[in-house]
Amino acid sequence: MRGITTQPARGVPADVRLALRWAAAASRPLMDLLDPRVLRSVLTALRLKQDGTAAAAETRRHKHKVLVHAVHDTMEQRKLPADPLAPIQ
Repeated sequence: MRGITTQPARGVPADVRLALRWAAAASRPLMDLLDPRVLRSVLTALRLKQDGTAAAAETRRHKHKVLVHAVHDTMEQRKLPADPLAPIQ
C-alpha cells in the first residue's frame, strides 16, 4: 500500500531501493482499504494461491492474521483513521 516512504535510508543496496520503488508504484493508496469493496477483494485474494486455486486453511488463517496485524499497526501509526476490517467481519 502506498504510504511507504519512497526515500529509503542511505546505505540501502540498489536492488532493495529498486524493489521498494516498484512496491510503492504498484501499490494502491492505503486509504483505499476504507472502501469495503476493496477490502473484500483483498480478503478474497488472501484465500487464493498465486495460481488461482484455493489456499490451504492454515495458509488463509496466517495471511488473514498478518493483514489484521498490519491494519492495526497502521492505525496505531495514525495512517488509517479507522479499522477497515470492523464492518467486514
